[in-house]
Amino acid sequence: MTIITKNIQIFGMNCSACAVKIEKVLTALPGVVSANVNLTTEKATVVFDPSIIAFNIILEAITGTGYRIAQEKIQLLIGGMNCSACSTRIERALTALPGVQKVNVNLVAGKAALTISNNELSIEKILRTISDLGFSAHLVQEEMVLDLEKEREKELIRQKGMLFLAGLLSAPLFIYMIAMLLNINWPWLFFIHNNYFQLALAAPVQLIAGWQFYKDSYRALKSGGTNMSVLIALGTTSAFIYSVIITFWGKELGLHQVYYETSAFIITLVLLGKTLEANAKGKTTQAIKTLIGLQAKEARIIRGDQEISIPTSTSSIGIDRK
Repeated sequence: MTIITKNIQIFGMNCSACAVKIEKVLTALPGVVSANVNLTTEKATVVFDPSIIAFNIILEAITGTGYRIAQEKIQLLIGGMNCSACSTRIERALTALPGVQKVNVNLVAGKAALTISNNELSIEKILRTISDLGFSAHLVQEEMVLDLEKEREKELIRQKGMLFLAGLLSAPLFIYMIAMLLNINWPWLFFIHNNYFQLALAAPVQLIAGWQFYKDSYRALKSGGTNMSVLIALGTTSAFIYSVIITFWGKELGLHQVYYETSAFIITLVLLGKTLEANAKGKTTQAIKTLIGLQAKEARIIRGDQEISIPTSTSSIGIDRK
């Protein structure tokens, strides 16, 4: 069981009864281990189990009692981003939400940092906005970071598998194209010259290895945007469908040239790039994690005339009001 402690800045409390009221509401929530509200500092310290209750439920419980929460800094893990167009679409959508003051989406790290000041803007609404764009999003938690690393490892393995499939099936088409350019007439090239055989090689590349581009294109177009996947899907599908038409009705149309190798090559090369990108992201994340591990474990701060030490891992929600 993972226990998390959060400090929440609360505005609007006038007496001890206000603090007691908030404490009662928080302690009644399932998953909340303890809640302490300090009227003087206007802060609530909540200890809870994130596997039982989400942090946004706690925030909504406080605002539901009629009190205000100060500015919040939120970090999200975002999955499904493939290029800068994806991060730009997410930033644009989040910036348009009322109460969002600042948004920064990091494509390489797969994270988004938000600063919000509107109590009416719930975490669920932010997550739903990102989900409507076709991406996944979660609040940053230690166990989620570990899960994300595992997902990235799985994604790298999957990309390597798709690259192997596409490369294996595209290789004969590549050899055939080179042989035709060099005017080489090996006897076994007769099989590859057959349009039906080329269709059998190119179809799995287009429909299996390239399926991820169709899914990503659908998400992009559904949200009113475009990205690299739309271009890949459009270009390869045009070449593939044209070749299929020529394969079955080429004689009637008086055409014979097919372009199966074009669609297969494009998908294979893009998959190679995505595999290298996924591998680079993994190394970058590991390097950042190593740097974070070098930071100080404690910080000394002065409050009034007293100097105290606090762990740097302590999460504070909000800012001190001067």
